[in-house]
Amino acid sequence: MPRTPQLLHEILDRAADRDPESAALSSRDRGLTYRELATATTAMAARLRREGLRRGDRIIVTASDGIGIAILVYAASRVGAVFSVLHEQVRGEPLEHVLRDCEPALLVSDDLDAGRTAAEHGVRSLVLDELVRTALDADTAEPATPAGPNALDESFRIRSVVVGGQ
Repeated sequence: MPRTPQLLHEILDRAADRDPESAALSSRDRGLTYRELATATTAMAARLRREGLRRGDRIIVTASDGIGIAILVYAASRVGAVFSVLHEQVRGEPLEHVLRDCEPALLVSDDLDAGRTAAEHGVRSLVLDELVRTALDADTAEPATPAGPNALDESFRIRSVVVGGQ
């Protein structure tokens, strides 16, 4: 009997194995099959690891690109990072509060002002559009889950928090 998926990215991987060419996500601008989504999330997870993100680190994401956010959330699961998805309009004091309270290792946004706010709080930031572009262009053979000291164990579970707009 197959093992029940325990982590978010395992659900995606199972769908990609079962029906790789079916539509997984779509928007007005683009669409991805399950195979394309799984490949992009693996590539983005590799990029996040190269950027220094490790299991247990926290990521805050605030952006308007739904497909990009989905790729990032699955990639965070592959890394073993904890993610908080904020409404795209969370800026100023509410964003500063989250940065202080959450103690993230990284903020990912499509807004340069949010990146500047993160820098003021000692938090690194990356631009979501650039991460997505490189993930979708990547031809990766890296395994879906990490090996070595940062590998996921069965007891680790992803938790997410969604914070509404102002």
